Amino acid sequence: MQHEPLKNNFQQPQCHRIVTGNETLSANSGYKGTFTWSVEDQSLLFSAGFYGNLIIMAFAGFLINHFGAKKVALISAIGMTATTALMPTAAYLGFYYFFVLRILFGIFEASF
Repeated sequence: MQHEPLKNNFQQPQCHRIVTGNETLSANSGYKGTFTWSVEDQSLLFSAGFYGNLIIMAFAGFLINHFGAKKVALISAIGMTATTALMPTAAYLGFYYFFVLRILFGIFEASF
């Protein structure tokens, strides 16, 4: 007794990107997702948050002493929320927009 695979009757819209340069390897590996960033680009994006942490780490104590812990925590929480909400848009705009937003997220995260 053979079973037929289930058929998907739903059509999902997909964005198609032009594959260039470093993205060729991801496209050739069979990845069919929306963002075909190279391994190097992905590594930079993962480490961008730590770059932001490194930038603000020296100033976090000063900010807390000067403005108070509650204000710094509130601004950090609002900043992390805003950057998280903007991440999908930045990713669609391009790699560098997303990279800068990840650094900003790291800055807000370190203060929290």
